[in-house]
Amino acid sequence: MENGIGRLFPLIVVAGAALSTWVGAGVAHPVHPPEPSGQASSLLHHVNIFGRDDRRPMTFEERRRLSPVGSIGYEAKKAVGTATIVCTESSDPNRDFDLIITAAHNFYNLQGRLRSREYYYYPGGPEGERVRVAEFTVGSTNPFHNFNRDWAVAVLDRRISDHYGCLNYYALTEDHFEDMREHGARYLIAALHDKTKIIMVSPYCGPVRKLPGDMDFGTDEFYNIDCDFVKGASGGPVILVRDSEWFTIGVLVRMVNMQKTKFGDAFDPTFNPNQAVRIGDRFQETIEDVARTGHCHMRLHARPSPSRSAPE
Repeated sequence: MENGIGRLFPLIVVAGAALSTWVGAGVAHPVHPPEPSGQASSLLHHVNIFGRDDRRPMTFEERRRLSPVGSIGYEAKKAVGTATIVCTESSDPNRDFDLIITAAHNFYNLQGRLRSREYYYYPGGPEGERVRVAEFTVGSTNPFHNFNRDWAVAVLDRRISDHYGCLNYYALTEDHFEDMREHGARYLIAALHDKTKIIMVSPYCGPVRKLPGDMDFGTDEFYNIDCDFVKGASGGPVILVRDSEWFTIGVLVRMVNMQKTKFGDAFDPTFNPNQAVRIGDRFQETIEDVARTGHCHMRLHARPSPSRSAPE
């Protein structure tokens, strides 16, 4: 199903405000990418910001479209990373669960050990309602040494997409994403900001075609992306916007950066690209399998019966 699209459940399509405004404290504000400051902001740590910092809060339209994006964490830390509710052709319309995708290292630490035995998904960020992760499957239990398999598919113990929606995915190879741009498509990322605790977007970036000499040239498992990466972004979706449809095409996994904080340098695909794992191959197969069966390799909790699936 390469270049296939999960289409069973439509995205929420609601007219929103123009892309030139966002809401903060009940007031509409103009959106302008911040001017480069020449030094790291006090909010930044473990980041790789290319040139001008274009991260910003979501617009009205983006809030509606990206309502399936939230944070993943556990009781002691609600914001380990970012995760997204997805839906596919294999999804049972009568299912009593939802599935999310994220990065494997949101579950496993540098030593390859589980960070916790209790994981939760928080729609919209850590201030959202808490939904328990019942089961999950990862591409690798040692993702810090297997970045090409740093993906995870997890099952929530109840269905929440009727309220928050879900994003379809698109298995997009590197051979085709420039063609998409030429035909009017655009890309962005949505990810948690670890300090502000909100989902922010970078709307002026996306996958960059790898050329000879670029990092990971010759492999189609990664996208090199020129999107800004901040702690908490891991697992966030790389979004394809084509016509009126929004899809996730990958998950953010790492910044290739030897420093904790790097702010204002130009994007260099040879030395410092940020990277996302592409939805395809085994990752895609796992999404389809879990959507169809509702089960993963690692079981944390039994899912409640539909009669006991009311919100906590």
